[in-house]
Amino acid sequence: MSNRPAVVIIPVWNGRDYLPRCLDALLAQTYAPMTVIAVDNASDDGSADLIAQRYPGVTLLRQGQNLGFAGACNAGMRAAEADALRVILNQDTEVRPGWLQALADALSAEDAGLAGSKALYPDGTIQHAGATLDPHVGGRHIGVHEADDGRFDAPGEPDFLSGVSLAITPAAYAAAGELDEGFVGAYFEDVDWCYRVRAAGFRLAYAPDSVLVHHEESRAHEESFDAIFRYQRNRLRLLLKHWSMARLRDDFLPAEQAWLGRQLSATFVSAVQSAYSYHLFHLDEMMAWRESFLGDRAGTLPEAADLLVTLRLTYTTGPAFPPVGGLPDDGAHTATRVTQLLRELDAEAAAPLHWPRSTVPLLGPGIDGLRRIWSRLAADPAVYAELARARRMNATLRNALAELEAEQRRLADLSVAYAQVNARETALLLAEVRTLMARRQPEE
Repeated sequence: MSNRPAVVIIPVWNGRDYLPRCLDALLAQTYAPMTVIAVDNASDDGSADLIAQRYPGVTLLRQGQNLGFAGACNAGMRAAEADALRVILNQDTEVRPGWLQALADALSAEDAGLAGSKALYPDGTIQHAGATLDPHVGGRHIGVHEADDGRFDAPGEPDFLSGVSLAITPAAYAAAGELDEGFVGAYFEDVDWCYRVRAAGFRLAYAPDSVLVHHEESRAHEESFDAIFRYQRNRLRLLLKHWSMARLRDDFLPAEQAWLGRQLSATFVSAVQSAYSYHLFHLDEMMAWRESFLGDRAGTLPEAADLLVTLRLTYTTGPAFPPVGGLPDDGAHTATRVTQLLRELDAEAAAPLHWPRSTVPLLGPGIDGLRRIWSRLAADPAVYAELARARRMNATLRNALAELEAEQRRLADLSVAYAQVNARETALLLAEVRTLMARRQPEE
């Protein structure tokens, strides 16, 4: 049986260091017929020229601006033949032999619409063998950092498949549509696509024989406000697009509030709060989507607004201290923590003092006399106990003071962060009010 034509789309942005390895491995695939389209997102490192000069068989689409991951993929998919498998592949990958054939085979079943590969780290361990979603719609890759020892070689249908390597059938593409370019920053657009393909009546397929190495640069610990905001905005976009209002209200809201209350970073908390506000300001777009895609009635807008306002007013000003022995994890007051520290340290016996014998000729006798007096005092159990207690109390109070000062700094940072968020949002609201007032002015 002959293969369906396949078009592999590579979104490119400043990938000169990765592209030779990626394209050499890709063009060595024996699958036919196969076309490769590289969509360059206005790279400034010579990526497009490298492709044009060294890979004349690759169709190059130069973009005048950075369209983002989803935009570049969509541009490439629109350029593909109507009856072709559309395959998305990251520029920092190196496919193994048989990679494309295994994706096509996984999509041979009539109900299969979207297939994804097994991705390995350069050290050979698993990066992605399908993925699951937690209650906050945080993705967890199955098998991550585990050995590729056969445990992840069974085909299956996970919660979602990674956009590092995805293949979609013509029928599923026609039904589900393109990637949503509203997911800015390359987070969750693949998860959203999986939701929509499944909602259109197609099955997701993990293809373990479609293997690639993902030479991914580490982005896991981006801590800037903008990076956190983009990720959280996209996470909430996915939720608001696909979860029912009952699930958002009954499951997501309490879990999200509890989760937010455990966050200690002022930058992180303020970025999440800004993401709530962003969607509150753009709720009309999301409600239009829900009405057309989920069939939600128009009355859900107040419910969604109330949910976002509730989250926006969730402040994380509880103590930062972790739970201690015998105490519930209920945000106990700082004084409880300090009291527990006192009890724990008071129960510990301090080490006895050992005084060395003096070897100084003139001062030795005097020091020895003081030592004898001290020894008699220290030998008294009551005196010794008080001295030991004083040492313990001194150490305890120093620790408690340090923790109290750290807590005060954290709360001060949170207060500043909240003030900054409020200032930004006030400016946005004022701009909206001015726009509305200008529209209401009678035409002269």
